[in-house]
Amino acid sequence: MTHDRNVANKEKKIDTGLVAALTRDAYRNAKPNDIFTIVSGDNDYVPAVQQLREDGFQVDVVFWSHAGKELRAAASNFISLDDHLDSLRV
Repeated sequence: MTHDRNVANKEKKIDTGLVAALTRDAYRNAKPNDIFTIVSGDNDYVPAVQQLREDGFQVDVVFWSHAGKELRAAASNFISLDDHLDSLRV
């Protein structure tokens, strides 16, 4: 699937589409005590993270330390990849 691009030549609606799918899957498939892990630093995920947390789920965010401040604050846990850079290099 492709989406239109904005004036900066970036695809639009990608993050919101992922957030919508995440939320839909959460309510269709999640069981109590399930943990959601998001590998992104984009604040577009904040509303979904907040809703999942309000509904009792743990939501961990894994990304570099420059992840959005709001997203880091909304997450149950923020795990920075910065300290693992050497392990991630090929």
